[in-house]
Amino acid sequence: METKKVDPGNAYRLLGHGPTVLVSTYDGEYPNASAVAWTMPVSKEPPRFAMRIGEGHKTYKNLMESKCCVINIPTAEHKDKVILCGTKSGNTGDKLGPAGIGTIPSKKLSAPRLDFCAAWMECELIGNLELNGTNLVLVEAKLIECIPGAMDADDHWNAIKFPTLHHLGGSSFSVPGRVMT
Repeated sequence: METKKVDPGNAYRLLGHGPTVLVSTYDGEYPNASAVAWTMPVSKEPPRFAMRIGEGHKTYKNLMESKCCVINIPTAEHKDKVILCGTKSGNTGDKLGPAGIGTIPSKKLSAPRLDFCAAWMECELIGNLELNGTNLVLVEAKLIECIPGAMDADDHWNAIKFPTLHHLGGSSFSVPGRVMT
């Protein structure tokens, strides 16, 4: 698969527009992924991100044990896969394979990439903050890539050609309608 390297100083632009992402991990037996709507860039250099992942999720457990994950950025056409990853538990076994969700090896880490996504950030765990019973996972991107065309020559997300999902609640999402400059 052809990919484009993204300047680490511009990695925040992959999440700056607020998409719902899929965080993938690996426990040594099965890959897993969870939909995460609460993500945000916290540093440009190095590229660091904060995410809210529930402690009961298999993805959270895998991340705490393996110390790595991939932040996968799906497009709107894959809404059903995002909903499945956000509603089906991985605690009882392989949820991706039976659902036909494919993975590809990461280039730097043990956590897999999801093969249908438009961009990937291979990340290492750098912290886990507990704030009054709510955890905030902190990761640092070690490799950032996207499919050709997903970001323009200035490393801005191409929201028209690659519309991302923005969670409104339940199974409702919005997508970008136009870009204003």
